[in-house]
Amino acid sequence: GPLIAPRHPNRKLKPLAMSEELEAQLLTNGSNSPADIEVGMVDFKPRTWNDETDDFNTCQYVIVYPWLEKDRATSTEFGCDFVRRLSRGVVPINYKIIMSYDEDEVFLCLSCPDEVLWRAAEHFELEMPLHGDHEHTKGGLMAREVYTDDCKSRFAPLSSLSKIKVMQTILESDAEEGGIGMDLHNSFQRKEFASYFTVHNEEEKAKLKKKWIRFQFFSAPLDEIAYYYGEGVAMYFTFLQRYTMWLGFASLVGVILSIALAVLNTSVSPDDAWNATKYDWDDSQPCPYEISEKSSKNDQEVGAVFAIFIALWSTLFSEFWKRRQAEVAYRWDVMDFEETERPRPEFFVNAELQRKPGFYAPGDYFIDLEDWPKERREEFHVQDEPVFTSQKTRTAQGLPLITILLGIVVVGTVGILFFKKSKAIAHSSTFTSPIGSCLNAIFIIIMNGIYSRVAEFLTNRENHRTDTSYDDSLIVKTFCFQFVNSYVSLFWIAYIQGSNAQIFGAYQTCNECNCWHYLGSQLAFVFIIQIAWGQFQEVGIPYILGLYKLYAENKNLQKSGEGATNISPPNQQSKKAPYPGVFSDYLEMFIQYGYVTLFVAAYPLTPLMAFCNNVIEAKTDALKLLSATRRPEYKGAEDIGSWQLVLDTMSAAATVNNVALLVFVARNLLGDYTFSTKVLILVGVEHLVFGLKFIIAGIIPDVPGEVVRGEALKTYIKEHPQRIANAQKRGERARASSTSQRGNA
Repeated sequence: GPLIAPRHPNRKLKPLAMSEELEAQLLTNGSNSPADIEVGMVDFKPRTWNDETDDFNTCQYVIVYPWLEKDRATSTEFGCDFVRRLSRGVVPINYKIIMSYDEDEVFLCLSCPDEVLWRAAEHFELEMPLHGDHEHTKGGLMAREVYTDDCKSRFAPLSSLSKIKVMQTILESDAEEGGIGMDLHNSFQRKEFASYFTVHNEEEKAKLKKKWIRFQFFSAPLDEIAYYYGEGVAMYFTFLQRYTMWLGFASLVGVILSIALAVLNTSVSPDDAWNATKYDWDDSQPCPYEISEKSSKNDQEVGAVFAIFIALWSTLFSEFWKRRQAEVAYRWDVMDFEETERPRPEFFVNAELQRKPGFYAPGDYFIDLEDWPKERREEFHVQDEPVFTSQKTRTAQGLPLITILLGIVVVGTVGILFFKKSKAIAHSSTFTSPIGSCLNAIFIIIMNGIYSRVAEFLTNRENHRTDTSYDDSLIVKTFCFQFVNSYVSLFWIAYIQGSNAQIFGAYQTCNECNCWHYLGSQLAFVFIIQIAWGQFQEVGIPYILGLYKLYAENKNLQKSGEGATNISPPNQQSKKAPYPGVFSDYLEMFIQYGYVTLFVAAYPLTPLMAFCNNVIEAKTDALKLLSATRRPEYKGAEDIGSWQLVLDTMSAAATVNNVALLVFVARNLLGDYTFSTKVLILVGVEHLVFGLKFIIAGIIPDVPGEVVRGEALKTYIKEHPQRIANAQKRGERARASSTSQRGNA
């Protein structure tokens, strides 16, 4: 079994006492009696769904088994084994075995009555939401406390998400803790069943959908999203909402500057404008400086103003986002989520785990106390914890593969850029740039798809203990690769192609010797194509696949004389695509953030394009969750994790890169200075901008004062419960004495 120390090593685990009424409630159609399961007499026979007696809203999990003739024996074996394992824990789990209408699948629907779930919450010491009229929930705060049955009146009724969280704990906790020790993800990978998913509560979902789908630019029902989907999903939509709002400010400035630029360019005389027919030039010769002087100086001056604005804008956005993040984490009572986060079930199935005395500190760092004397370890109740010592080795083993893929990206991108400069298509230059940009965008999409699978494989091998640690590692791998893959063509155009350097016999110059315009057009083409593909991939593909599966199911039913209305709720939800999680959504936003900030000096309308996309994205992401995909498993979050590091890094990189663009690419802006002089200008301006950024970051605190005070008060109450109780008693005695004195008077 999994190597995990029990949370209560001295507590003897025993099944929860069940009343006769509750035991009868557990034995619904399709379930075996506990006595039969105990002796191994499990009957895995599916039945049809009954709309009158079966309520799908009472289910929390569904396991899907294939039921074709060739799969039936294997599915029966795995299904019986799963049912037997349900009896291992101290908490009884009810189940129904339902046949699909076309008889190609079987659904094992898992549920527990509310009374059982409350007892399980107490047994596993889970934090549950307090009732809305409790003193800690004033102002809409979602306060939580460890559940005890003695104080049940303090706690809110079980929502569908709370039920899923408790059921998830029962399934994933080890037998030593009183759980079942099931790793559903691992069992799915081993093909013990076809799929699994958590169940939508149609009533709660309908209420959320009514509020969420309304067209509003900068608002979403974040509390309701956290209440139904969990804080991890809600934190992403909080970020998307705040990021889109700030993009609106940047878009407004970008539009104003673009209009001003258009007005200025109308005053340029035809003699001063670039005229390609005046020059007989190709890339066998370096680009004459007098030609590059004809580039629009107005474009570069406007770009300089906007670059400085974006540098300060990115700092303000990052600082105010940290404050907003702290506010919602406090509001949802998850500021200490990572300290109380449970280990991933996948962590325990690795054969290389070792047990060592010590404990895990915040950040998932293991503090090894093996060098302590045994007596001292016993004095401080130090337990043996499971440790995976090969994690750093496996991380290092993945570096060569990542390096090879990065090399493929650079070579492929440079090859496409050379194709765009090919003499064979020089006479069709009108179409060369769009074709090359489209090829580059397609190449980026393909390599991103390949690497996402590689990164997931490498991160799985590292066997991280918690979801937060796993996500942080995946973020670093994926973003480092996608940074190179997404922006290498733009860096090449800016700093190599515009350098007049001779590479492979050709001078690296841009169309019409104007790399400023060429960089802007490349940015626009690649960005637009990636936006369109992202929307289709996120919503279009899952929605089309879901419709096709329902169409195929309906067609089979019509052949058998049944109607589409007879498709059972488990059937309908199983046909939807699995929710991929918020990782891909965050990644899309931060790649977009790079396009918005890194090269914005060359194309000031980039924030407007991103803003329009995000207004649509907010609604398509909502539709994806509500209609196109299954309900995701619960995942909490106290912040956006390592994405915050990515945000700060991108902000700093954007400052340096935009200043470098103005110094090295915008030649008309500074004139024909020497390279060393330009470097000195770059360092001076960059330090000035960074100084302003650091001043802004220092003035704005990361956590609002009311959050600091609220968390301090909560910590004080938790750490000094007896002092609080004594103070309350003294207050009660003082009030009683005062009442008595007034009565005597």
